[in-house]
Amino acid sequence: MSAPRFALPVAGGELDAALAAGFAGVVLDRAQAEDPAVTEALKSSGLALAAVSWQPDLTDGHGVAMALNGINGFLDAAAAAGTQTLVVAAPSVPERARVAGRVTEAGARGLRDDEWQNLADALNELGERCKARGLALAYLPRAGTWVETANELKKLMSLTDSGLVGLALDTGHAAYSGWDALQALDTYRWRLRLVTFQDLDPAVREVAQRHGLDLAEARRRGLFPAVGAGKLDLGAIAAKLAELEFDGWVAAAAPGDHAQLAALFGAAV
Repeated sequence: MSAPRFALPVAGGELDAALAAGFAGVVLDRAQAEDPAVTEALKSSGLALAAVSWQPDLTDGHGVAMALNGINGFLDAAAAAGTQTLVVAAPSVPERARVAGRVTEAGARGLRDDEWQNLADALNELGERCKARGLALAYLPRAGTWVETANELKKLMSLTDSGLVGLALDTGHAAYSGWDALQALDTYRWRLRLVTFQDLDPAVREVAQRHGLDLAEARRRGLFPAVGAGKLDLGAIAAKLAELEFDGWVAAAAPGDHAQLAALFGAAV
């Protein structure tokens, strides 16, 4: 049976921690992936470069041009470094971060039609460039950004080419944003590239909702605790991934999460 591999988002100096904890790969941000010292250390470590994360503004024409101009050199270097997936997420937007987890109830502004099209066109173009280099592209919806709710994710998936733009899913952000991760796994199973396991403390979420806390303050209060310390049914998500025979990467938030992930997926199979 297919099984996922576990990766850890790290800073350059934490590769030893990832190895010691038993991770098979790491996730770097773009700045780290462009740092020769980090990539050389990664090669020596034996860890795989599961993904590189990037947060460009792709909703307006100027932002798209800034992001895509000169990106080919980075993609070439990422492919040469053995990167498997480029994970793109929108940068945090202050007006959305203030009402994260309750954007519909708050009547928060969403993207205009032209902004949606800018985002979709840019992702399709980026997907073409990634595909030409043997890279996968995945979009990560997150609380506090323009693509947070289930309906916003559905719209973006409908506007993008399923052969070019995949999906990265974060269980904690999905739960905080009010959508069903299990349903999303079923709906977008063929587009799934990476799943980040984060737990969620419903008591902190309730306080954030009741008192109108922004996302940063909710996180400071422990919104996303260590895997197993919150109340999400992560075992059900692991079981669903096993049912789907997902053999991609599962990312953790901290080195200590590896044992919990191994236990979850061991029980799932």
